[in-house]
Amino acid sequence: MKENIDIYKIKNGELGVINFNNMIPVNDRLFTMVDLSKIKQVSYRYLMLEQLRIFNDDY
Repeated sequence: MKENIDIYKIKNGELGVINFNNMIPVNDRLFTMVDLSKIKQVSYRYLMLEQLRIFNDDY
């Protein structure tokens, strides 16, 4: 997958990718926020936190 306007590689793809082309607007009533502190698998929680931190720093 090449990084372009539709694809964003988090840490050069090491931590995943975001495909903006697959995103659609959703009304606030139709989704649930995830409390990352409640994720029991510690490695997955840290991965998600690192993805969020890097994405927010870059944008």
